[in-house]
Amino acid sequence: MRALLLAIVAVAGFGCGDHAATTRGFDPIRLIGDPGIDRTKPPFLTWGAVVAVDNVPRPVLSASTPLAPPSEVRTKDDGTRTVRATIPAETKAVPWVVFETVTTHAGKSKTMRYWPVTATMAGVAYEVGLVDNVVKDGVPSIRVWPVPDLATRDVETGPITVPPHAVLEVGVALEQISWDTTIMPVDMTVAAVVDGTPRTLHTERIEVRKKEYQRWVDLQVPLDALAGTSVRFRFTARPSMGPTAVVSLPVWADPTIVPATPKPAS
Repeated sequence: MRALLLAIVAVAGFGCGDHAATTRGFDPIRLIGDPGIDRTKPPFLTWGAVVAVDNVPRPVLSASTPLAPPSEVRTKDDGTRTVRATIPAETKAVPWVVFETVTTHAGKSKTMRYWPVTATMAGVAYEVGLVDNVVKDGVPSIRVWPVPDLATRDVETGPITVPPHAVLEVGVALEQISWDTTIMPVDMTVAAVVDGTPRTLHTERIEVRKKEYQRWVDLQVPLDALAGTSVRFRFTARPSMGPTAVVSLPVWADPTIVPATPKPAS
């Protein structure tokens, strides 16, 4: 499904860079496909992926790429069943992975359980028990979600000249596979970098324990103060306190610079 959605997004195309003003104001500038973004690191990310949060799919700057190592279902002497897989050795490049057991039936996969596993388990076979009344007729298997250090996931665009009367629209959320493993709130910050100096434009604290953050949160960031200025937009996510190597997967949905909506006459 993710591959199909990616193809749809690719066909739609993305705008980026400097855009000329039009009689309508200016054409929307979609940052998701900006060629100035460094997409070489960290590993295990899909750029321009489509992520569903609360059943709403949206294209994002980057998202974790789940791995599907070969899985083996075993039946013990007492009749209980387990599923076993080796955590890919290459995941030692990240501090954490989320280990997920899933069951697939009629082409549809459903999560049974998931939990965090440290990088020390990379290359190690991991075996967990199955609850048959959950598995039912499905085929059990395992997925592994690499979780990079948040400090390595900062995204900075190339230079963009901000049009007058512009607003940056962007959605923020956490990938659902990391909801239970996100212990501390995550501060998602949009900054403008001018002449090498970052200036915070907006910070949204995602507290996924609260229901209002178990969905996309749409932000509108006014850019009037930057009109006519060449800016690099920087998107960062940090835990509200403590180290940045946390088991959390924040995502930025389709950041786009659009004309500000005129205020209604009073």
